[in-house]
Amino acid sequence: MIMNKILIALVLAVVMSGNAYANFITDLFKSEREMCLEAVEKGKLVFHKRGYSDKIGDWDYVHDAYAYKSYAYNGKLYLYYSFIDKCIDNENVE
Repeated sequence: MIMNKILIALVLAVVMSGNAYANFITDLFKSEREMCLEAVEKGKLVFHKRGYSDKIGDWDYVHDAYAYKSYAYNGKLYLYYSFIDKCIDNENVE
């Protein structure tokens, strides 16, 4: 009876740790863009900078290329520029 409980505990430990290891391994092979888009999907929105607008005569020109959203995910910060569909890790900002 005790051996069965030990066996079940060992099997559960191996199965549970295997899942965490698989996620760690697959994260190693993801591109920077894939990791960033995952952060946009699952991360927490930290900051949203909107574009600015210029009023020239009767026309309003909105410059959305400068708008971005910052997401925190897995201890990193990611920037997503929706207008140009660019997603980057904050460490790689130039």
